[in-house]
Amino acid sequence: MHDANSVSCIIYKGTGDIELIQSSHVAPVPAPGIPTIAGLVRVADIMTRNVVCALADLSIKTVVDLLVNNYIGCVPVVDDDGCPIGMITKHDLVAPMANRVETADESPPWCALAPRTAEEAMLPLAFTLDERATVAQAAALMATEDLHHVPIVSAKGRLIGMVSSLDVVRWLAQNDGLVPARSTSTAAAGA
Repeated sequence: MHDANSVSCIIYKGTGDIELIQSSHVAPVPAPGIPTIAGLVRVADIMTRNVVCALADLSIKTVVDLLVNNYIGCVPVVDDDGCPIGMITKHDLVAPMANRVETADESPPWCALAPRTAEEAMLPLAFTLDERATVAQAAALMATEDLHHVPIVSAKGRLIGMVSSLDVVRWLAQNDGLVPARSTSTAAAGA
């Protein structure tokens, strides 16, 4: 039985064996509930401004190339007006392949079942935040909806930036003077 206060590491071996390494108990520390400066800083101040996007008809091969070549974790899918209509993450592309590899037979090949366009692969929903939202609101949305990327939109709903969980963590470290600041205008989207 797993103790909620224990620390463990589950190791999956190439032989198919699983080993559990369990260490000492760590007592949880209650959060102090003290408001932070994150509620005062606009998400537009930390967002990546040059976002790599796709239209719904873009091929999956091109989407994968965009993810890999730009070192990003997601590609927002936008309509002709630049408004987000969906999201494609690396996980969205890899998870279905893992399931198909395990259950695939020789005919038809599992690759034939893979999505061919951004529209077929995307989650047809994009949780967005207005550019006037705060870093705290972005963190709350990410925590509540289990997201790593949040598109930032203008008052007209057009995509103007992206905030990743890494952007929030980087901002926290920069705010405390632990790492040097870097420009968000040249950073890779969704890094």
